[in-house]
Amino acid sequence: MRFEFEDWRRDQAWHLFSRARSDWQEEHGWPGGLDFVELFQQTVQLRRRALRAEGGLSPTA
Repeated sequence: MRFEFEDWRRDQAWHLFSRARSDWQEEHGWPGGLDFVELFQQTVQLRRRALRAEGGLSPTA
């Protein structure tokens, strides 16, 4: 399987963004009183929407 540069770059950016969100939540809490699990659920939803928009995930997943 070949991993294109753009895919690698997008994956790296996503991981940095996710880590920064988690670090912020641990240090300051999250607006609306979200805990880590709720923040993770939102992150998964964002990732699924992004994959659907790219055509890489079926609407039922």
